[in-house]
Amino acid sequence: MVTRKEIQLISRRGVLRLTVGEREWTSVVLQAEGTERVLGAEKVGYVSKRLRDFLEHAADDDFKWILSLSEAHVRIYGKLTPDGLTLRFYDRKAVHFADLLISDEEREKWLATLATLETPIMN
Repeated sequence: MVTRKEIQLISRRGVLRLTVGEREWTSVVLQAEGTERVLGAEKVGYVSKRLRDFLEHAADDDFKWILSLSEAHVRIYGKLTPDGLTLRFYDRKAVHFADLLISDEEREKWLATLATLETPIMN
C-alpha cells in the first residue's frame, strides 16, 4: 500500500500542491485562476530544499532559477518584488504561463509547511 501525503502551499493567488508518494516521488500541481496544471514531479527532498532556499534567500535583482521538474519539464524561477515574492512558471518550450505572488506572511507559512517534509531519509 502506497501512503500519500499532500501538502498545500497557499497564496492569495493560488495553490502549489505537492503530493508525496512512493519512494518520496512528489508530484507538483499549480492551481491558479480557476485552472489546475500538472507541473511535473521530483524527489521531495529536492523540491523542498530548492523552494526553501529561494524563500529564505530571495533577491530583488532578476528572476533566478529555483527548480526544474521531471515529466512535464516545467521550470520555476523566482524574484523578490515590492509586493512579496513572485514565482514564475515556464513550460518545456520555455513559454511563460503563470506567476504566483507570495506575501511575506505566506512565505513564513510556506517555510513552516515545507519544514514538515524533512525526514531522516532526506538528511
